[in-house]
Amino acid sequence: MEGEPFVSNAFGDQYLFSLNRDDFSERPCAEVYAARFGHALLKPGTFYLFIGTDAGVLPAYLAAQDLPKGSRYCFIETPEILERLRQRGLVEGFHYFDTDSLADAIERMVSDGVIYYMADHAFVLENSLAAQHDFIDRYGVIGAEFSQRLEAYLKFNMGNVVVDLHRSNGIRNSQESPLHGECLREVLPGATAVVVAAGPSLGGYLPWLKAQRGRLLVIAVSRVSGLLWSRGVRPDVLVHCDPKDLGLERAMGIFHFPEALFAYVSSANTTLVGQWAGPRVVLDRDALIGRLFPGLPEILGSGSTVSNIAIDLAAHMGARRVVLLGVDLCHSAAGSQHAAGSADFDCPLIQLNVLKVRTNRGDTAFTTPDYARAAAELEQQARTLRQRGVELVNPAPEAMALDHVAHLPLAQIRPDPLPGDVAETIQRACGTVDYPAFYQRLEALLDASEARIEELRGRAARVLAVPGDAPPDPGGQRDLLELIELSQTDPDAQLALSLSWQPVHAALKGVYADGGSRMERAATQRDYLRALDQALAYMGTLLVETRRRLACRRNEADGMRDIEGILDQWERDGHPGRALMVDARALQRAGGIARSALARIEQMGQRFRETLGRESCARGIPREHGLDNVVSRVNYLRRARDREGFSHLLGILGCYPANQAAPYIAFTRGMQAECEGDSQRALGHYQAALSDLDSPVIESAMKRIADICLEGGDYENAVYALESLTQMSDIYAPGFADLLDAVGQPEDAIAVYEQYTRAHPGDAASLANLGGLYNKVGRGAELVGVVAGLEGLAPGSHLALKLRELVGTPGSGGAA
Repeated sequence: MEGEPFVSNAFGDQYLFSLNRDDFSERPCAEVYAARFGHALLKPGTFYLFIGTDAGVLPAYLAAQDLPKGSRYCFIETPEILERLRQRGLVEGFHYFDTDSLADAIERMVSDGVIYYMADHAFVLENSLAAQHDFIDRYGVIGAEFSQRLEAYLKFNMGNVVVDLHRSNGIRNSQESPLHGECLREVLPGATAVVVAAGPSLGGYLPWLKAQRGRLLVIAVSRVSGLLWSRGVRPDVLVHCDPKDLGLERAMGIFHFPEALFAYVSSANTTLVGQWAGPRVVLDRDALIGRLFPGLPEILGSGSTVSNIAIDLAAHMGARRVVLLGVDLCHSAAGSQHAAGSADFDCPLIQLNVLKVRTNRGDTAFTTPDYARAAAELEQQARTLRQRGVELVNPAPEAMALDHVAHLPLAQIRPDPLPGDVAETIQRACGTVDYPAFYQRLEALLDASEARIEELRGRAARVLAVPGDAPPDPGGQRDLLELIELSQTDPDAQLALSLSWQPVHAALKGVYADGGSRMERAATQRDYLRALDQALAYMGTLLVETRRRLACRRNEADGMRDIEGILDQWERDGHPGRALMVDARALQRAGGIARSALARIEQMGQRFRETLGRESCARGIPREHGLDNVVSRVNYLRRARDREGFSHLLGILGCYPANQAAPYIAFTRGMQAECEGDSQRALGHYQAALSDLDSPVIESAMKRIADICLEGGDYENAVYALESLTQMSDIYAPGFADLLDAVGQPEDAIAVYEQYTRAHPGDAASLANLGGLYNKVGRGAELVGVVAGLEGLAPGSHLALKLRELVGTPGSGGAA
């Protein structure tokens, strides 16, 4: 691509043929884009991010349009192409980011309000035409890498915005949360605690954990509970924080340990919390929980993962040393992210967006951006806890090394005996819960919040009743501004806004998308007020549902007099597991339950037991998952000359079924051999990759064979390889023709070029090469035609000038 001329079509569009081939050779770019995208690129109030620029054609096309109001356009491009566009002054008017600075791209997009566009479902990630074709084999991974980075950014940086599910669960769980974790403060002073997570190293430490069980406070994250149950390890505390249903499926193993303490944050999945029959504590004060337990100090720090929460809880309970098992924060040598046998996907996974990190034993491991951010949070947490006299220890040599997390072999971790039984200590700390008093406090809170919501909605309705195009009314404007200001300070309004972040942020998109006229500001304010009213209405619905569940819990505690009403509520909530909390036959013997209700209870219990027996959906991921990333990953490793990366990738491939992985292993070993300077060994591996005509890497392997043969002067085999490639795609025809000329077959080369340029008349470089061959064999008449065509494609280019000199006539007057 370096030195390749920009070619022009008959309509004045200039582009690089290697990127777009024939996209613009016969039609103007405006027609091409209109046919491909229609009006999809010109929607008002939309944030567009394009992968690729079509060498500047796409932004030039957009700049010539009447761009819609409130829309933004950004482009991600390779550094080489961006530099060529800068040289031509083609990077004005829009934001451009190169592929080496995706993190900067995300930060800039956030400052431009992309979150508000996403809230309004108005963010579009679109491929340019060149990215759709990917003739240069670079664009394919950019979109996937950017999406992963954006997802990681949102997860770790926008938690204060994207909280709708968290806060709504906080309301739905309020009737289940009569006890706060503050009761556990310093109940086991000086203890050694173990936090058990699902990292790939966990399995090797379970025998030690079983042997030391009586000397440890064992706190396990919920997703590893099924594995612990299968290995006969009993945790003292189970911790859960995930609000999503996927987290529920991975955490169902907690129900194997009904005697353990269940510690959760208020946003935890409601189906999990609502079916737990054992002791429980809520750990935070979010949503309504903070009002139910006013004045309590915070237990949790700033870490966002369930491991962070478990570590904070261990320190809160009095532990002075916290041993981390399965907190690896990186992939195993075999490419797994989770422990074998855990509810998570424990198969190897080949990913594109991976980072190198140092392990406790001093070698290199690989991780992903979300794990890297989690590691930064754990480092900060360890630093803070060390100042409080709490030491974090990770015995796993293969775990990511952190400056403030000590690495000690298990033999050096000798916990002192605990002063008493952990379960009994926790039970005493939790005491006896006064449910009637708690239910009364919750009911009073619901009454107050519902009254406040009704008041705020009434005020909003009065303001919105005045048409937006009515003459300005100072009193009405004052009421509107007062209500907007109140929404930023009133606790119920704030909670409602967090429950409905998408419509609220969609309304606020006008701050970024619209201009600054009075009418536009007024429209944005009214949109915000409508979103506030919608949010208040939704919160009111959640409070009504909570009141129903509260009535159900009171009914359960009062002898289950309305058994049918209780069962109906369990069905609405999706809580069949509550049936296992009931001694239904005892109730029937006492005359308090009908036979039909007994049957319903038994059916619910059976349904819940079947749920416990199901495997996690994560295990449904096909074993070949990730293999389609191998070629792109290997090409990156070769460019980076990353020998460690090759060894790691081969280790992962060795865990896949042999019949699926064989061609990928051969191709990877070939690239590895090239990096080590052994071309002959590389050829052997590439030839092995060609043993199956249906091999998914046959084209990539043949390309490497051709390059090695050319570099080594083996032109006979190079001709064979390039001829085979040309039969797969004529994109290889120019290289094949050049090789034929190099081996003394110019007429054959001319034939290949003639066929190719007839199919692709816009390829100026190939047309120039054809002209050079005509000159070489003395076919002057054909050369004149080539010169005329080239001057039409790339007027003034060095290629056209050079061929004009060969023709022997200056300017454009014709042949000599």
